[in-house]
Amino acid sequence: MSVLCGCRTTYEGPVKRSLVTPTGKKGPVIGITEKPKDFLASSNYRYATALPKDKLDKVITAMETYYMAMLKALKPRLKDLPELTNVLIVEDELSFRRAVAPYTDAIVDDNSAFLPSSRQIVVLYREGDKKFFSRLFRAQARVFFTDFMPELPLWLHEGLVLFFEEVAVGGGNQGVLRITGYSTGKLEKVQSLIESTELPQIARVSAIEERDSLTENDRLTAWAFIYWSQHSGRNSRFAFKSYLAALKEEGYDKVDIEKYLTMSLEEFEKRWRKWLLKQHVYATGGEKGLKRGAGK
Repeated sequence: MSVLCGCRTTYEGPVKRSLVTPTGKKGPVIGITEKPKDFLASSNYRYATALPKDKLDKVITAMETYYMAMLKALKPRLKDLPELTNVLIVEDELSFRRAVAPYTDAIVDDNSAFLPSSRQIVVLYREGDKKFFSRLFRAQARVFFTDFMPELPLWLHEGLVLFFEEVAVGGGNQGVLRITGYSTGKLEKVQSLIESTELPQIARVSAIEERDSLTENDRLTAWAFIYWSQHSGRNSRFAFKSYLAALKEEGYDKVDIEKYLTMSLEEFEKRWRKWLLKQHVYATGGEKGLKRGAGK
């Protein structure tokens, strides 16, 4: 098996944090001005990797910046932090399949896997692979939300994982990694499904309890809800974090999502779909890549 690194990290040294977006403006959930006390730090939750230190800094900074905001709602204590997670980085698909095969509890996505019983992540890496960071962030998101929010219903867990795999590179020539949640492909597909009346209803998707029962369109519905919660304004972000906190405090069965939406789910669906149809879809990113826009 071709392995770049399969041991606990030996990475040491301070991680440089930039808790605002590269432009200095506050973005969705990102934009924390200071690190809360007793919250997640790289020394608590770092992972083994073959990435050079400068690239590892960027990965950890991007992930911690976003996770810190989530943690403000989840409120874990340092003594409750889980064990470190081992990350196995393999260089070919055969090695990936061999690494995952022995584990019946493996949660496998496209060339990334989380193995709960061994607290291990397996990620495929090829030289120059642009999707490597997406796979790494996705797998780490599975670990994070499994550790800190086992109360999450399946659809929200999947939606958050899909949101966290969307990583953008910004900050001029510095190559700063940012979790944006935005995906041209996902948004375009969601808009097409809405227009053809084929996007699944949230009420139906939220009732699914088995991961194997989720279709691609179900997962897109979940991603679109998370995307809305983070990009439709301050009130939505606050409501979502309050909803997460309530789930952790009371459990899924005792929390009514309509309370946090401040409307019936049926009414929310109508407004949510209209909002999604108004969102820009970019061909290559940035204003110059605009394919379709708001105000249709």
